[in-house]
Amino acid sequence: KIRMARAIDPSFPENWSFEGKLADRLAAVKKHGPTPQFLDALYAAEGDQMRKQLEKAFPNQFLE
Repeated sequence: KIRMARAIDPSFPENWSFEGKLADRLAAVKKHGPTPQFLDALYAAEGDQMRKQLEKAFPNQFLE
């Protein structure tokens, strides 16, 4: 997952956790600083549930 994310955002954190509660992971996104490139990388590497949360939290980033 990290390798996939880094293909989109080379500065994606090497120690990023893709596990745990969705709310905690979303809080980590906001703490990290949700740049468009970071959000795209995370979206590509995450599962469906987290993608839905990202779409709700950052609707301007994920408009179809």
